[in-house]
Amino acid sequence: MNDFHFQIILPLRDDVRALVEQLNTHHLSHCSPEICHLTSAEQLAHSDCTMIGAFNGDHLCGIGAIKYMGTYGEITRMFVEEPFRRKGLASRILDLLISHARERKLRCVKLETSESFVSAVRLYGARGFVPCQPFGEYVHAPFNSYMEKELN
Repeated sequence: MNDFHFQIILPLRDDVRALVEQLNTHHLSHCSPEICHLTSAEQLAHSDCTMIGAFNGDHLCGIGAIKYMGTYGEITRMFVEEPFRRKGLASRILDLLISHARERKLRCVKLETSESFVSAVRLYGARGFVPCQPFGEYVHAPFNSYMEKELN
C-alpha cells in the first residue's frame, strides 16, 4: 500500500466522472437499468456527502462516498479500477468513510448493493455489515441487497 494514498476529493473532478462512468458500465453489465441506482457526480456534488479517492501516484484509481442522511450515512459509489483490485483499496476507502460517519456521530451506516457483486458483499460482511430492510427511497427489488452497520 506504500504506492497509494487517500484523500477527500470533490465529485465533479474529471477523473471522478470517468470512474463513475466505469462504475455505471460495470453495474449495468450485471443489473437491469430498472434496479440500478446510478447516483451521478452532479447528484453527489449537490448532497451533503464526503467522497474519498484512492490514488496511485497522481492517478485516481478508486472512489467511495458517504451521503449524510440525518441519523445514518449511506455508503455509495464504491469502485476500484480492475488493475488495482485485490490490493486492499476498497477496504481502506470503506474504513475512511466509516470514520467520517463516526465523526458525525451517526447511529449507523447503510448501503445498497447487488447479490451479483459477490466480492462487494464479502467486503461489507467482513467489515461488520449485516442484511437490513430497504431504506430511504429504496424499495425491495430482485437481486438487490441492503446492509447496515451499527456505530457504537
